[in-house]
Amino acid sequence: MEHFVTMVVLPNFDPSLVAECLSALISCVNVTDGIVMVTQGLEKLATLSAVCLLYTFSHLSAMGPPGVLVDVCQQYVRNFPHNINFNGLSFHYTFGIIHSTLYQGWRSGSWQAQEAR
Repeated sequence: MEHFVTMVVLPNFDPSLVAECLSALISCVNVTDGIVMVTQGLEKLATLSAVCLLYTFSHLSAMGPPGVLVDVCQQYVRNFPHNINFNGLSFHYTFGIIHSTLYQGWRSGSWQAQEAR
């Protein structure tokens, strides 16, 4: 994963990478009472999967099929409530960008509209 996130260009980009990065992130954290906590021993994987998610999602949103964006947003919204606290995480800034971007797209319905076209 470390090598992957340093790549400037993603040759043969597979949109399912976004969903896999999100799944990896979800498997590393627990949400209790609106607070995100990383499972002990998975701190590095959680950080890398968040960076990977942000990187692949930004790539996908620029060129990918809208259906994958909708699926990723639905999975994210099911796992992370809107009012969530991730301030104690070492990667809280990255998580904040992901959270804002996915909820903004989800609430605006822009990706669902693109998928319907």
